[in-house]
Amino acid sequence: MPHFPLPHPAWEHSEPGSAGLEPTAIGAAAQHAAEHETPWSRDLARMVTSDFGEAPPWNEPLGPVRPRGGPNGLLLRGVRDDDYGGRLTTTTMAGWGSLRLR
Repeated sequence: MPHFPLPHPAWEHSEPGSAGLEPTAIGAAAQHAAEHETPWSRDLARMVTSDFGEAPPWNEPLGPVRPRGGPNGLLLRGVRDDDYGGRLTTTTMAGWGSLRLR
């Protein structure tokens, strides 16, 4: 069954240890993700038109293409909440990079 979390900032935050996860491992995973950025250019308009090996018209953007930011992400944990009819509630465990939503 698909799950679509509520919009941020409605997400709860929990420390990994209180959720039964290993805090050191979660921190190491977040640090690894932050330090290992994709080799793709941050200029996505150029990437779409030249780096995917597709010939026109298949490489033409259909809308605006903004430059991408640096590495960022969230580690989320979903838990079924029986008090709410089995609804999946989402809790953030860790985050890295700029998490500003547009």
